This record gives sequence, structure tokens and C-alpha cells, in this order.
Amino acid sequence: MARWQKACSLIVVAAALATAGGARAAEPTAADRERARTLLLDGRAKLDAGDARAAVKAFRAAHAIMGVPTTGLDLARGLVALGRLIEARNVALDVTRSPGAPSEPGAFTRARIAAAKLAEDLAARIPALVIEVSGPPGGEAEVTVDGAAVPPEALGLLWKVDPGERSVEATAAGFRRERRTVRVQEGTTMPVKLTLSAGGATGAGVPAWAFWSGGAGLVALGLSVGFAVDHASVRSTVAEDCPRNLCARYDDAAADALEARWNRDIGLAVGLGAAGLAGIGAAVYGIVTAAPSTLADAAITPWFAPGVAGFTCRSVF
Repeated sequence: MARWQKACSLIVVAAALATAGGARAAEPTAADRERARTLLLDGRAKLDAGDARAAVKAFRAAHAIMGVPTTGLDLARGLVALGRLIEARNVALDVTRSPGAPSEPGAFTRARIAAAKLAEDLAARIPALVIEVSGPPGGEAEVTVDGAAVPPEALGLLWKVDPGERSVEATAAGFRRERRTVRVQEGTTMPVKLTLSAGGATGAGVPAWAFWSGGAGLVALGLSVGFAVDHASVRSTVAEDCPRNLCARYDDAAADALEARWNRDIGLAVGLGAAGLAGIGAAVYGIVTAAPSTLADAAITPWFAPGVAGFTCRSVF
């Protein structure tokens, strides 16, 4: 019985695709219909196997070729499996709006009915955010959801989104940027309140770790310079007092101490120098990758003294 049902399903698909010319401006060729039929069946197999992304790719290609209610319905179902409920509902509604013809196959009529039911079900499943922004005067904040702009007029109202993790961000001139990541469930309405505080134009985009990393790097580099200077002094002493490495003027303890100082200075100068450069490099990366608009009022002033170094920063973070 199961095999017979599957065979009938394939026959319906073939019949639907074979008469698709009436629903398109250009009559598809026999090769077009065969390609679309193959893509459609391949997409259904992939969907049954749990590979929704590959299924949607196949359904989209089949629908681009034929553009009939049956291919549109499969595409909408694939998008649902992929979690793209908004797009799926739009595709389903397009199927319901497609004009019918008295001579069209029954599969087209049934696809329109199924698409209408799917669109109705999705209307209740698509979640929404209600975004409110406080701080800047009304209408001055720029809000995005997953990078897409939300009109100021839509703030405080239902903003439909696909279920899953959504990134909401608000910015305004003279205010710190506010970003919130929320996870939205199907059929829910989630309020998202963002409060912008003044000072965003004075370096809020530069992460604090960049300043601390740069400061630690400068200190390490300064210490490295100090030990390098001391090593140069030891070398000068050795060259003067120990010609040909014969320290006749020193007893064993003094000679050992001089050698230990030589080795210590080399090791610390190299090690601290490498650590200092790494810290400064990390700081430069953090500052360069910060939002350009936040860097205008951020300043770092390094300073050095014999054997020590530091930095002074002017910013808000």
C-alpha cells in the first residue's frame, strides 16, 4: 500500500509539471519540465532526510523553472523546515494568489488549498519583538534587528521575526551603542527594552581590554628596555675588567654574580620585549577594529622612564 501511494504521488507531480505552461508567461520545454521534476523529487528526498538547506535549494530551482502552485508549496514547506517562517508564509500566500484555469490539473487546486492552510498556520507561529528605546529624543535612535533597519515608526509595535536567536542594536549620536541578543520562540511576543546612555561618541566602541592590553604591553616593553640597558652596562664592564674573559680582578663570587646578571638581563630583555610587543599588537587590533565613529575622541599617550613605561588614555568605556 505504501509503495502504491508513493507511485501515485510521483504521477501527480509529473502531471502537474507537465501542464505548467498555462501558469507561466513562457511555455516550458520538455527539458525544463524534466529538470524541474528531478529537482522537486530530489528536494523532497532531502527534506525527508533532514537536510532542509539542500531541499530548499532544490525546491527554489524547481520553482524558478516552473512557477506553479505545487513547486511553490514545496518551497514554502522547505522554508518552514529551515526556520524561515516569514519567507515561507510569503511564498505560500503567493501560491494562493496564483490565477487558476478551468483546465488545470487538480494538483494545482489542492496545492492552493494547502498553501492557504499553511499561511494561516504560520501567521500564528511567527513570533514578534516589541522594541522600545529610551535615552535619546524620540525618533533619533537607529535600530536594527540582525542588521536590518527598523523604522522609528515601528518602535513599540509588533516587529515580526523568524524564531531563533536575534540581535537587536540601537545607536544614536552622542550615546553609547546598546546591543542585545535574544532568543525568540515560535508564537511568542518578546519585549526588548534598550536604554542608551550619553557618552557613546567618546570611545565607547573601543573595548576596555584593548587599553589594558596596550598598557601592560608598554610596561613590559619599558622593562625590557631597562634590562637591555643594564645588559649593555654589564657588557661594558666585562669588556673593560675581563679581557679575553679572564676576570683576574674579581673573586669567584663576584665573577659568578656578574655572569648571573649578564644572563638575567638577556633573558628578561628578550622575554619582556616579546610580551610587550604582543600586548601592544593586541591593543592596536582592538582599537583599529572598533567602530570608526567612536575613535575620534579616544587617545592613548605612552610614556617611558629608565626601566619603566606606561600610558595615559582619554576615553569612556
